[in-house]
Amino acid sequence: MNEKEVFYNLTNIKVNKSKKIKTGITNINYKILTDEGVFVLRIPRKGIEGISFINQAKVLNVVKDINVDIVYYDCKTGILISKYVEKQKQKKVSFNVVIDILKKLHNLPIENIDRFDPFKLIKLYKSISLETEFIDEKNIINKAKKLYKKYPLCFCHNDLLYANFLKSKERYYLIDYEYAGLNIALFDIASFLSENNINDRKLQIKFIKKYFNYFDESLYDDIITMFNLLDLLWYYWASALYRLYKEEIFNIIALEKKEHLLSRCYNS
Repeated sequence: MNEKEVFYNLTNIKVNKSKKIKTGITNINYKILTDEGVFVLRIPRKGIEGISFINQAKVLNVVKDINVDIVYYDCKTGILISKYVEKQKQKKVSFNVVIDILKKLHNLPIENIDRFDPFKLIKLYKSISLETEFIDEKNIINKAKKLYKKYPLCFCHNDLLYANFLKSKERYYLIDYEYAGLNIALFDIASFLSENNINDRKLQIKFIKKYFNYFDESLYDDIITMFNLLDLLWYYWASALYRLYKEEIFNIIALEKKEHLLSRCYNS
């Protein structure tokens, strides 16, 4: 079935026009125009490992006040339909907006939400990618594991690209919860800084201080440790998807993450 047929079968709403949305890597997204409104149809790619559709159902129920309005979700297939939000042009999301959303997110109820385990995911994606062990991998993982004894678990998004902060005329939304689950807040802090290439130390310190209301070098060292864990995880993730799909975007991501890791290893 094409996207129009999928949408009609799920909603019984006739589609006037559909258009593929360019954003999105792990899903294929369509803008669906109907007489009853405009919607987004999200169809997950086949073969993506490490994502639980059942956990997403629980997550989507918890994040209603932060996420866009969900019209339909199938916890067996991961197919999702949401109301379309007309995105306003913006250069970048301000730190204050991001931190306000993150603090709301990190204080959401966590009952019955699955844990996001980066260490298990690293093993999974590494096995799929067939990549050899990274030069400083054991040290990166051992240092990161200590952080999970130091910081409490909370509700986390775990994939904080600027693209997932959606601005409408009225407000901001945080979208795309495929990887959401229980994690330590430090992972989200590092995710936001790392995934959006905020590499200037002064800007990093500014963001960290705004979130935690304090800053010291020990906290910054923990963030650097988390940077390495994130890059290792997404290096293997991108390598695995490149092996599966042979699409250059995944190779580019893998090489970028590997370059970050090597740079830190040789400059530490």
